[in-house]
Amino acid sequence: MNTHIHKPDWYKMGVRFDHLIHDPRFWAGVALAVLLGLMVLTVIFGTPDSGRTVSPHTFPVYPYGL
Repeated sequence: MNTHIHKPDWYKMGVRFDHLIHDPRFWAGVALAVLLGLMVLTVIFGTPDSGRTVSPHTFPVYPYGL
């Protein structure tokens, strides 16, 4: 066993990565992370600006006057 302590063993890392991507729980976690990210982006970009909201209790004044 003549491996350097700071050098990664690429074969073991490849085997672990192969096992990881073939695990269904990994893909379920990736899908949940993607859905969560899409929900967060929808909330951030889907809300109207605070100054552009229309209240149902405001009525147009013109041309009816005060």
